[in-house]
Amino acid sequence: MIVGRIRTVLLTLSTAALAACASGSDATGDTADDGGSTGSTGAMQTTGSTGTGTGTGTDTDGTAGASGSTGGSATTAGSDTGTAGTGTTGEPMPVCGNGVVEGDEACDDGNNDDADGCEADCTLPACNNGILDPQEICHEVVATEPAGTDPSDLATGDLDGDGIPDVVAVSPAANEMHRFLVGPSGTVADAAVFVAGLGPARTALGDADGDFDLDAFVLDVGTNDLVLKRNSGTGDFGPNEIVAIGTEAISFTVDQVDLDGRLDLVYADIVSILAPPDPVWTGPALKVYLGDGMGGFTGPTLQTTDGLVFDIDVAKIDGDGLPDFVVLTKSPALIRIYAGSTIGNVDPAGASPLPDAPTSFDLGDVDGDGDLDAVVTVQGDTDLHVMLGDGMANFTAGGTVPVNAEGTAARFVRLDTDDDPDLAVATEAGELHLLQRVGAATFVTKSVLTLPGPATDLEVADFNGDGLTDLAAAIPSAGVVAIVASRP
Repeated sequence: MIVGRIRTVLLTLSTAALAACASGSDATGDTADDGGSTGSTGAMQTTGSTGTGTGTGTDTDGTAGASGSTGGSATTAGSDTGTAGTGTTGEPMPVCGNGVVEGDEACDDGNNDDADGCEADCTLPACNNGILDPQEICHEVVATEPAGTDPSDLATGDLDGDGIPDVVAVSPAANEMHRFLVGPSGTVADAAVFVAGLGPARTALGDADGDFDLDAFVLDVGTNDLVLKRNSGTGDFGPNEIVAIGTEAISFTVDQVDLDGRLDLVYADIVSILAPPDPVWTGPALKVYLGDGMGGFTGPTLQTTDGLVFDIDVAKIDGDGLPDFVVLTKSPALIRIYAGSTIGNVDPAGASPLPDAPTSFDLGDVDGDGDLDAVVTVQGDTDLHVMLGDGMANFTAGGTVPVNAEGTAARFVRLDTDDDPDLAVATEAGELHLLQRVGAATFVTKSVLTLPGPATDLEVADFNGDGLTDLAAAIPSAGVVAIVASRP
């Protein structure tokens, strides 16, 4: 009985000691207590942002040590290790340029280059992102400037020597010439007004006096005079100087027609010619004035025309390398070429019919054959007409491009990064149609801008220096000049 009680007491003490050892606190003689007797759960380790996992741990008992000074038996610390937990890895961050569209990427072409259809930041090409992408056309009206009562005709060129093209516009009802100096941003930095006769209807720019500054020429239909306004070099213009006197002024252009390096004049007028015994002949004619390089002009040499002249241009048309005259007449409606010579004389060459009286035209190579072609808008027609040149002073119909209203002005332009000629066409509806060339003599409408009103003239220039064509538009119904610039 006594022995049984002693065993019961020892068993009870032994159980208590074990419980104390597993308590996590060091008792006398218990040098290290790791709180586990059969192994604890290991700490979870995971790389997943939302992963969960459990680990299993092992626990080894401490080895016997020297007896404690207080009579207890010492043990060294046990070890508790756990295996790494497993978990689910979270969604990876998108990497632009790896060729995989991820996250909020709009595209990923496997590189970090711009202007290749997918930008370096994995966004799609878009206007106003500062990147000039191939085939992208991004133009908008960036300024409208007051320009008298009825600005009808324009010219562009660098007037103040800063390397940026500027604009002049004439307003017949106000008897004014307006000058706009354009700043680096492509918007107007300074404007001025000059007296320009009794009905300034047409204008052009050229260096009349050899000082390398662009002077202004103005056709005054109130007096039928052609006047010169000399540029000081800063965009300020002097008084009117009459350089040609007409009878019924129609149109004019300035260019080098005799290859002597001096600026000349070609002036369309109504003339009377006395050639006895025949009666006096009165009708339309070209008057050619040769410049002396100092602002003076001699002449004229006369060349009668088939009908009332609408517009004139000077270009090398027939392959002989000499400047020819391209003349559009209203009645009959023709493109007439007058072949030039080294002394400024002209002779009739080809004559090609138009669908109706022209309202505007321009010259350029639409089919890449090296010969100049023409685009023409005509009265009462909602199409732009393409006329293909044969390099021998003749033009044939080459198709049409719809512009939804009667065209009022057409110009060849560069709207994108390729070297193909594109087109800008203004209409009676107050729209500006931007047409992209997509093949030989083939154009499609890429953008239609709304102008303050119908534009009677368009002139081209690169105002903002991005290598693409910008435009100035004369809008008489609104009394403004609008600047249209590219915004890639």
